[in-house]
Amino acid sequence: MVTHTLSQTARTAEDWFSQISARYGAEGTARIQRAFAYLLEHADELLADSGVPLSEHALATAMQLAAMGFDADTVAAALLSGLPQAALDPEQLASRFGAGLSRLVQGTLHLARMDSLLSDSPVEGGQSEALRQMLLAMTDDIRVVLIKLADRACALRELAKGDDAYRRKVALDTRELYAPLANRLGVWQLKWELEDLACRYLEPDTYKKIAKQL
Repeated sequence: MVTHTLSQTARTAEDWFSQISARYGAEGTARIQRAFAYLLEHADELLADSGVPLSEHALATAMQLAAMGFDADTVAAALLSGLPQAALDPEQLASRFGAGLSRLVQGTLHLARMDSLLSDSPVEGGQSEALRQMLLAMTDDIRVVLIKLADRACALRELAKGDDAYRRKVALDTRELYAPLANRLGVWQLKWELEDLACRYLEPDTYKKIAKQL
């Protein structure tokens, strides 16, 4: 099953590479392809927090960022950022992908640690603003936060059939922290999607009523 999923993900990626080649050019597309190959090399049977294969989740995150027009390094970093820390040695990444991409990936690791802390306790209204400021202060490159927002949007989509309690926890953190952060950064597409998915899980009756009216 895992092997089938990996081969299916690889086919999806190959089709995607041909679609983005005009936008990113030969050099940018090659960098993204190398990042995807590195992902497959180290992901094995690892799962994302949402329960789907890590390679599938990382590809979905990268595809969303590419569709929004972000640069090749941001897209490549999204492919790598979910890997275990042991696979993301800064010097090794710098030698294979360049120092800029390596720094971007290290930044995503710092935010991942913050996410782990959030998973241990709920985000309450009074804490949200302080946490948003902390997230922004933790990175020198705003693209790190954008990767995190796209990662969260993909995770919420993947949690549609997951454990209800965990899904509600992720949705609550999203509504209180990540959607307002996307709003502050002016990333409207991610803001609307994060709010939509959070509402779907936290207030399903209200969501269905609104969807029916629309």
